[in-house]
Amino acid sequence: MEELDYLVHRTGGGGYHFISPTMITKEHWKAMHEELKLINPKCPMTTLRIEPNKYPNEDLVWYSSHAVVNTAPDEQNNLQIVHLLNRIFGCKFVGTGAGEMKIVRYPLPLKEGEIPL
Repeated sequence: MEELDYLVHRTGGGGYHFISPTMITKEHWKAMHEELKLINPKCPMTTLRIEPNKYPNEDLVWYSSHAVVNTAPDEQNNLQIVHLLNRIFGCKFVGTGAGEMKIVRYPLPLKEGEIPL
């Protein structure tokens, strides 16, 4: 898959998240995005949830994952994202790439009468 290290895991809504610590150029990202828009015009997102907090009992499937490791050179993998994915999913990604990861907390859309977690 594009010579990227990546992890795929299920979500509680029946979908899948694909997450990669491999840094790519903006041009490469745009080209990949164009290909994927044919599958789902609303994705891939530029931000991604890292906690099972959207669907009831989502944590029961969230941590079931598959990782593809060592297809990208270590210096292309962002060290901060490598540490995060290894901690949460128990992967074995290796990376030395510098870059800033931003974690943003935002409220998920709630249905009428729902109470936030």
